[in-house]
Amino acid sequence: MTISFVATAWGSRHGGINVFNFDLCTAVAAITGGRCTIRCVVLSADQDDVEQAARHNVTLSLCCAVAIEDDDAKRCAEWRVRDRLGYVYYLRREFVRARMELVRSIRLHRKPSRNRSELSRAFNNLGKVFAARGCLAAARRYFGLSCGIKCARGDARGQAVCLQEIGLTHRAEGDLEKAKALLGESLAIKVRIEDLHGAGLALMELGVTTRPEVC
Repeated sequence: MTISFVATAWGSRHGGINVFNFDLCTAVAAITGGRCTIRCVVLSADQDDVEQAARHNVTLSLCCAVAIEDDDAKRCAEWRVRDRLGYVYYLRREFVRARMELVRSIRLHRKPSRNRSELSRAFNNLGKVFAARGCLAAARRYFGLSCGIKCARGDARGQAVCLQEIGLTHRAEGDLEKAKALLGESLAIKVRIEDLHGAGLALMELGVTTRPEVC
């Protein structure tokens, strides 16, 4: 059995998620006592990092090692890792770090036509970060970019999710009519594709958005 972790670097010198992963990797390695392979995937590591990790029974792997001679492949691997790290920072409510990693991920995405779905996810994650920070106009911009890619790819489920996210930003600003229109559009798509779970979530958000009538 192999347990894998992802970080930008090994050790605590960079702070943030690296400190968390360093402590978690070493603790899991100690608990499992060699019964599992503990692997940490990083963007870069020197020999001291590899040796220190090995002393803790952790194997370091470079995310770009599979095609080190191919710059495009290295860039692709790096932006994927940075996108995942950005989302982890978002979940940990470290929004500044999340934004930094996601922006780097998008900038590394030199040829979006080759991986449009990945780029769409990065835009969507960045929208979540801005929404969580209350920057709703910026959040709508990135949700919109994500939605445009999903529409072009024929991803109805993803389009419905983006419309719901955009609708929620309007609700947060108090524009309930626009929010209801977008949430209704999202609901209609989910019903059409028989996404019952998603339709239930959209109905719940519509219920919260609709003002109660005065009896």
